[in-house]
Amino acid sequence: MKLTKKLEAEIKKVMNAYWDSYLQGDLEKWASFLPDHYHNIGTNHEEEWNSKKEILDYTKEVFSKAVGLAELRNKKTHLIPYDPYIMVQEMGDLFIKAAEGWIFYAPLRLS
Repeated sequence: MKLTKKLEAEIKKVMNAYWDSYLQGDLEKWASFLPDHYHNIGTNHEEEWNSKKEILDYTKEVFSKAVGLAELRNKKTHLIPYDPYIMVQEMGDLFIKAAEGWIFYAPLRLS
């Protein structure tokens, strides 16, 4: 697959909508991006989901602790073609809202 400027812009637009809906707690919109045959391995031991239902159930449980309290700033998006696929790797700074305001928490990689 050839990565054109038009395709790159379209992918970035979709990824921005994906993460914006997630961080804003719009589960209905966020879920619309997920395929029915979803599988994801996250960062820690408990973060492995084998279906769209599993990730949605988990997300509903943890959203109350995260919505409005996390922001991804200084995001840079890299698109890496692996014919016939394209991997999206996003790097940025995770900020969390604390009593004293927004503070830097950690660098973050999403792929």
